[in-house]
Amino acid sequence: MKPGTLVCLKADPGRVGTITGKTREAGGRVFWQVRFDAVTAEFYPEGQLLSKEEISDDPIELLRQGRLGRPADLRKSLTYRRLSGRLANLIYSMGTTNTDFYPYQFKPVLSFLDSPSNGLLVADEVGLGKTIEAGLILTELRSRYDIKRVMVLCPAMLMDKWQMELSTKFGIYAEPLQAGGLLKRFRASQGGGDSSFTIIGSLQGLRPRKGWDEVETTGANSATLAQFLQRAQYDEALLDLLIIDEAHYLRNPESASARLGRMLRAVSENVLLLSATPIHLKNVDLYQLLNLVDEDTFSQMGTFTEILRANEPLVKTRELVASKRLSQQEFADLLRQARQHPFLSDNRQLAVMLENLPSQEDLRDPHCVAELCARLERVNLLGRVVTRTRKREVESLRVQRQPISEAVPMSEAERTFYHNVTELVRRYAMRGAAHEAFLSVMPQRQMSSSMPAALAEWKRKGSRMAERAAEQEMYEDLGYDAADDGGPLASELAQSAHTLGDLEKLYANDSKYEKLRDVLLDLFKDQPKEKVVLFSYFRPTLKYLLDRLTRDCISCVLLMGGSEFDKGSIIERFSHPEGPRVLLSSEVASEGIDLQFARFLINYDLPWNPMKIEQRIGRIDRLGQKAPKILIWNLLYKDTIDARIYVRLHERLRIFEQALGGLEGIIGEKIQELTYDLMREDLTPEEEERRIDQTAQAIENLRLEEERLESEAGNLVAHGDYILNHVKAAREMQRWITGEDLWVYVRDFFTANYKGCEFRQLTEDDLLFDIRLSEQAKVDLEAFLDREDLLGKTRLHSPESAAVRCRFLNRVGGSQGDRVENINQFHPLTRFVSHKVGTSQTGFYPVASATVPVREVVPAAKGLYAFYVDLWSVQGLREIERLSYQAVPLEKQADPVTEDLAERLVTSAARVGADWLSAAQTENCQAAAEAVKECFLNSEARFKEFVEQIERENEDRADVQARSLERHRDSQVEKLQAVRQSHLERGKNALAKATEGRIAALNSRVSQKLLKIDQGRRIRFSRTEVCVGLVRVV
Repeated sequence: MKPGTLVCLKADPGRVGTITGKTREAGGRVFWQVRFDAVTAEFYPEGQLLSKEEISDDPIELLRQGRLGRPADLRKSLTYRRLSGRLANLIYSMGTTNTDFYPYQFKPVLSFLDSPSNGLLVADEVGLGKTIEAGLILTELRSRYDIKRVMVLCPAMLMDKWQMELSTKFGIYAEPLQAGGLLKRFRASQGGGDSSFTIIGSLQGLRPRKGWDEVETTGANSATLAQFLQRAQYDEALLDLLIIDEAHYLRNPESASARLGRMLRAVSENVLLLSATPIHLKNVDLYQLLNLVDEDTFSQMGTFTEILRANEPLVKTRELVASKRLSQQEFADLLRQARQHPFLSDNRQLAVMLENLPSQEDLRDPHCVAELCARLERVNLLGRVVTRTRKREVESLRVQRQPISEAVPMSEAERTFYHNVTELVRRYAMRGAAHEAFLSVMPQRQMSSSMPAALAEWKRKGSRMAERAAEQEMYEDLGYDAADDGGPLASELAQSAHTLGDLEKLYANDSKYEKLRDVLLDLFKDQPKEKVVLFSYFRPTLKYLLDRLTRDCISCVLLMGGSEFDKGSIIERFSHPEGPRVLLSSEVASEGIDLQFARFLINYDLPWNPMKIEQRIGRIDRLGQKAPKILIWNLLYKDTIDARIYVRLHERLRIFEQALGGLEGIIGEKIQELTYDLMREDLTPEEEERRIDQTAQAIENLRLEEERLESEAGNLVAHGDYILNHVKAAREMQRWITGEDLWVYVRDFFTANYKGCEFRQLTEDDLLFDIRLSEQAKVDLEAFLDREDLLGKTRLHSPESAAVRCRFLNRVGGSQGDRVENINQFHPLTRFVSHKVGTSQTGFYPVASATVPVREVVPAAKGLYAFYVDLWSVQGLREIERLSYQAVPLEKQADPVTEDLAERLVTSAARVGADWLSAAQTENCQAAAEAVKECFLNSEARFKEFVEQIERENEDRADVQARSLERHRDSQVEKLQAVRQSHLERGKNALAKATEGRIAALNSRVSQKLLKIDQGRRIRFSRTEVCVGLVRVV
């Protein structure tokens, strides 16, 4: 044998090495030295070696010859391809984040991957985890496309939550930035510098102010940022993904927030909107949000309505097919009806279904029915643009709400104080303007929260500062955004404070506090580990309660808005079993925090706006709440306006028992009208009740109408069961990469290629290891890290001799401790192994045999199976890859097993299969090869159908994208031409010239994109055989 000849071992064909030229004579035989890696060289007799030229490159022929590899060969091949990030039948975000598994949360993931507009609106109801869904989409895109430039735009109060959630659940550090920092980051990225970042910005801090486009700006402020974004929209994208949380704040197209959203969308490749927006034909808010997702497809409200109507026959067909109550003729008639709509008249997928109508037997067969439903859903015009899940659809999340109201009788001192303050604020409201009437309600609300706290605050402050604080509280409580020119109510209160009530008597006779104290003491006596969340919209009330509860030996922690309060550390302290028993939280501080570990909520005061109450309850009634029932205790003073609001409005609407849905804006308007009437008019208690009843009835009517509309139209964008079934099957079949997969993949690689590496497992039930790589492995790893700009991401290449503690856990969030490296699919060690495997001259050995316990492959029976795995690749506008599995039993006459069972057989053989070295001697490899040939032919036929289906979908997608892009170009050019003409008319020739440049840049960019779409119409496809072999189920 010549030096440099590639050889493999006859007994282990997957182990390939190189002849060094050195020999050793012993026992009358010649042994040749074979080098398998940089440090491993072993001597073998020539009779145990095969040169690569002697080995067939046909896997089926190798099977016929009985040249069978090991499970390790199968593992290496499958794991390498799974780690490629391109397989359509894997969900890379599943099982890899520090989150619980809920199937519905992957509906947005799969919808986003199929979105023709590179955008999606997630309209799930409150409390279902839209932040988690966004994180899953981000994780999926990182795995598949290695996206690097991400921005989250959200209300300021949610920035901390996003930063914490991305870090702890998804392993992503996100940097909060104001306008100046964001502008600097964008400019650096545009210049080719900072190309990897995740940033969080607030709507309030980044939205441009009035006149931003009319003045020259030099500072790093929101106006400068807006001008930069306006210019950049015609250049290459600055962001790979833009996430907009609470997107309903952008529903008014004339608002500064909506303007900011459109500017950022214009510089983003992909956009994800999160909003609990109802879905129906009359929902203008929904249209405005979809306009932001895809401005050109949803350019007019009428177009949006037409898209919904075009979907109707598709949805009806899908529902009837699923129910198996449809004849072939009815199926054809409904498809023809769908094609009559201009939006679907040239749809190729519908045309093919009409050309190849299913038989009546097909329309009853479960497998064919599932396939037809899936094909119909892929045609749905909104199915990949908006997705919605409602709480009632998720049985596992139904938590019973048990409200308890406590109307506390007032003491004499409290009754006097309440009467005096009510008279004062009503006189003020009746003589003031509309804004002053709204402002006057806040002393009333503060007093209803805590009389001693309110009076103490009025005595302490009589300044404009106090009035501004009242305006902020009014916004939190009632949703009313006060103007800057309110009346001097705070001063009037301060001047009258000494006549309104006796602070010492109110403190000594605080009937509301006494009830709270007694209830908490009784609760903690019976349940000392219980956690209680108490809400109040009045900051002085919270400080007052902190002082008094502490004096009464009830441990508390305070959470309010402001930089002095660290939300994360406060919640962590409260959640600890030995931490404080009571969390005292303000309205604004509660936004964005998750308290589902608690089940007892106290409303120490009640906002009049029912949506504000729902937001409070939503802190504990949300995804992750384990208790079957949550308790909501409402405290209020008897015989007050608040008590009447509670009985006549809150109880009637049953807001403590069920969510109100997406009526926030409408309810806010009704509550503002009610507040105005209650404060501006001198009403008797009976008149107040009648006025409150009117509001309750109006809101109830709105809710019923909203429910009716959504029930009629919600299924126009529904996915039915197809996506959920896909998700559940992916979990059941373990179509994701586990920590064990990574451990075996890494172990096999280093065992085969680097002698001297140590992997010492610390406990049997945990993949926690002390790892010490060989010197050669460290050198090669460091070179890879340097080349890929990954230095500093791992300590495994360190020249120190100490072992590095690592855990193989394919999770991207959570903490493993400062000195424990978490080896997941993104870890440099995993990437190093995949790089070496993919570039190795030895490649993959394509034949394997293994034995598998029957418990791992239920419902397969014991016996012998032959299998065939190939990789399907199709490239058009998208690159799609999938592994196809075929298997057939060899010991009895039977049809091939289902593809799912074939997949289970093969993946189980790779994951837990044992070496079966005697298979070539004990089994009929000739018969196995013939069976695998049949599998090959079956796969060929299925691959042809797969390519034809993708080709039709690709053409339809190309049509949609091209039309949308052309409409976008035409509308933008029209706007820019108007701007240019305006500049010319005002003699601003330089600006007109600059606008001409923007028009030219826009046309050039669109032309390039249209060319790319046209190139993407041409489908390229291939099949690659991955592995064949034998599995013995024992």
